[in-house]
Order: sequence, then C-alpha cells, then structure tokens
Amino acid sequence: LREGAAQQAAGVKGRIRIAMEQRLQAATQDGSLRAVVIRAGDFFGSGTGSWLDQAVAKDLARGRVTWPGPLSVATPWAYLPDLANTFVKVAQQRSQLDAFAQLHFAGHTVTGQQWVDALTSVAWDQGWLPAARGNGAGGAVGALRVTRMPWPLLRVVGLVVPTFAALAEMRYLWRTPHQLHNQNLCALIGDEPRTAFDDAVRQSLHDLGLLASRALPAVAAA
Repeated sequence: LREGAAQQAAGVKGRIRIAMEQRLQAATQDGSLRAVVIRAGDFFGSGTGSWLDQAVAKDLARGRVTWPGPLSVATPWAYLPDLANTFVKVAQQRSQLDAFAQLHFAGHTVTGQQWVDALTSVAWDQGWLPAARGNGAGGAVGALRVTRMPWPLLRVVGLVVPTFAALAEMRYLWRTPHQLHNQNLCALIGDEPRTAFDDAVRQSLHDLGLLASRALPAVAAA
C-alpha cells in the first residue's frame, strides 16, 4: 500500500480514519497549520492494549496462542519504540515536507507462523513447553497450541458491544496479505528504525511482565 492508494473503507473505523485525515488536510490549506500523517500496522510493545496482550499471547504461559486469521497471511506490525523514534526523525525533517504530508511506516511484515515461531522460542526458554517425545535426551521444542479467534461469537456480542462489532469488521485484514510501502519515509529520514523482530517480541512480552528478567540479557543490556 502506497500513500496515494485509494481509501475505500467499508467499516466504521476506516471511515473515521479517512474523515480525520481529510479534516487535517483541510486545516492546512490556509497556511495556519502543518500536519503529518504516519500510517502504521498493528501496534505491539511498550504496554498493554494491543492484539498481542489482549488476544495473541494472553495464554502463552499455558502453551497456547490465539491467532485471528490464516497463519500463512503476512500483515504489517509496528513495534512502538521504533515508531516513536520514527516520529522524532520525521519531526526533525518537517521543514522538507509540504504543509500536509502522508508517510508509511513499514515496520515488520510477518505471517502468523512467524509470530508463532517467535513465541514458541520464548515459551521454550521460559519452560512453558514440554520437550517433544521421542527425540532423545536433547529433546525438541514442544509445539504451541494455536486456537482461532471466535469471529462468529464476536459478531453476536457486537450486537450489544460496539467494540466487538468494530473488531469483527476488521476480520478481512487478517485474510488479506498486505504491507506498507515506506519509500517516501526513507527518502526523508534514511533507514527506518527497526528492532529485530524476535528481539521486539521478547521485549514486548517483558514489558507486559510475562518474562523473567534473566530471559532478556541482550535486550536489557542494550
């Protein structure tokens, strides 16, 4: 997805997003306001309130993850410390931008299976997975159980809880491979700030209080 791609939202949240951008753009036309829109994928890291803690990894200590779509579909994710650094870098270069600018933060475009692999490594290190049977003394890594998001239930509950209705409207994103094109951002600030995916996942879980501090020596030192 490039910055100029047509926006044709079918859901409530998408229409609100489009309206917000249009209002910002209109407010810059008389020269009294400057605005930069930085679009990014699903947030994770530095706290609660994301798909990671509310759905995906909420049962990780019990050897289970919940995934909202097919494991083979790649979607964009924004590690918040990297996105925050990007905001700072863009602000430092804002004199080079038009009064209204739109940029894309690519972040990590990863599949559900890549998430499961990263979380499996963490769960193994934490002792949340038993060694697989029949692999000798070394023992192979046991598998995480992957459960699916109960979308039909969300739709039903959404009849009385607007938040769940809004979530159900976004199901298509988990079925549609997509990524954000960040060429314009990189032309402005250089390489996009990017923490290695596995390190970002581990630090995010640590921030949530799910990991013992001993599991993150490299990240903690950094």
